Amino acid sequence: MAYLYNSCDNGVGYQKNIKPLLLKGIKEKSIGLQSILERVEMINRQQIDFKASFQIGPGDNGRGTVATICLPVVKAE
Repeated sequence: MAYLYNSCDNGVGYQKNIKPLLLKGIKEKSIGLQSILERVEMINRQQIDFKASFQIGPGDNGRGTVATICLPVVKAE
């Protein structure tokens, strides 16, 4: 069993948003995204039955961004 979270927006899009930030001298890599990926890896090292996952990419027709995270349900002992 798992929880599936899906978040969508209708902004300029994930890839299109990077270039303007680079021109302004703002960091290229998101700390938030890296933090999510690290936590997914930690969960996967602890879980045997079901693995967590995280995906981010363009929305429908290349507009906006879609982020999906799937987390295993962990029962307290």
